Amino acid sequence: MEAIVDSREPPWIAELLRRICKAVDTRLLPVGDIIVHRDRCGVLVERKTVKDFFGSVWSGRLWEQMAKLASADEVAGVSIVRKILLVEGSFTQQAYMLDEPRKKLASISGALMECQFKYRIPVIQVDSAVMLEEFIRVLVSREEVGKNEGEPEERWFRPIRPTKVPERDVKVYVLSSIPFVGRKLATELLKEFGTIARIANASRHELMRVPGIGEKLATRIYRVFH
Repeated sequence: MEAIVDSREPPWIAELLRRICKAVDTRLLPVGDIIVHRDRCGVLVERKTVKDFFGSVWSGRLWEQMAKLASADEVAGVSIVRKILLVEGSFTQQAYMLDEPRKKLASISGALMECQFKYRIPVIQVDSAVMLEEFIRVLVSREEVGKNEGEPEERWFRPIRPTKVPERDVKVYVLSSIPFVGRKLATELLKEFGTIARIANASRHELMRVPGIGEKLATRIYRVFH
């Protein structure tokens, strides 16, 4: 994997990418801050600190940047297949350094939704330089092997393995599904007759021997099995 870094980014960004990618080029980019690519096809990343993000929301500059990012199909000779807005830091901490922090957080929440829902740009927040480094490292690794392509892997759809349920509990469950027969009466029926087959073959009068079962309920149970 190779990378292109905007020349206005701090030097440590290029140094970080040199530890991860086989080649890193630094140049002035017309849009975005980092391009990670293979065979001239890759991901365009717009990197911001939370302070930058707040400032660009208030100035309106964010929307110009999002429009450019959303429409970027090719940058620096690289075909762009994915775009990411990567924000470093804590929105809450930044908001509480300002007046009316709750109002600031509400505005930022709306801006984040606008980025994701209207501009279709995924927003990834990392809370530290360490997390930023790990995110970029994993991004490069996944892009290199094509893990960010296609449909989700089957492991996300593994069926839940059924747990072994005691046979008596299964019988109680089956009987308690009969209208007006709850778990207590189902247990009493099994205590009296032993099996569902015997309950099914019992007459109305025999069913009425069970405490709590009158003529009406006995008739209901009888009709379920006949």
